Amino acid sequence: RPNFVSSFFAEDGELTVNKGKPAKGTEAINNVVKGFMDAFPDMIVSMDSLTTTSDKTRFHWTLAGTNNATNGTGNKVKI
Repeated sequence: RPNFVSSFFAEDGELTVNKGKPAKGTEAINNVVKGFMDAFPDMIVSMDSLTTTSDKTRFHWTLAGTNNATNGTGNKVKI
């Protein structure tokens, strides 16, 4: 449920993955999350740490799952 994940963000919130281009707003965040959910349907995301500064909060995580997307490798990954 990508919208469940994006519900933790403000409507104008941003999600940046691995220093990539930020996904801005609920719809863009839903698309990023859906991409991960489609690629790794058995994924488990674990929180490693949470850091907060005056202007942002960073969620550091580990993702484990199997790459079963269309044209996926079927390999297990831990990111």
